[in-house]
Amino acid sequence: MQLPQHDELISMRDWVRWGASSFSAAELSFGHGTQSALDDALALVLHAVHLDHALPADYLEARVTAAEAERLHSPQDHVDVDLARRGDQHVLLPG
Repeated sequence: MQLPQHDELISMRDWVRWGASSFSAAELSFGHGTQSALDDALALVLHAVHLDHALPADYLEARVTAAEAERLHSPQDHVDVDLARRGDQHVLLPG
């Protein structure tokens, strides 16, 4: 998966959109608490910036700090992931 440059993704919404597009392009399947690429990307971004799902949608326009962007690129929070093919399934691996 092509990683974005650090200055390309500014807001939480940018990160969610990029993650959802990347997961969709990889044809991932969902079923462990999320229903779609968008749900999964949102969960990962909110986890990385230490915010709850009850966050009002307007807050997704907030800028991501440099430290938060580093967490979003980190293996623990892995919006930035490597995709591996195992049989007929794609799986997320820490980036």
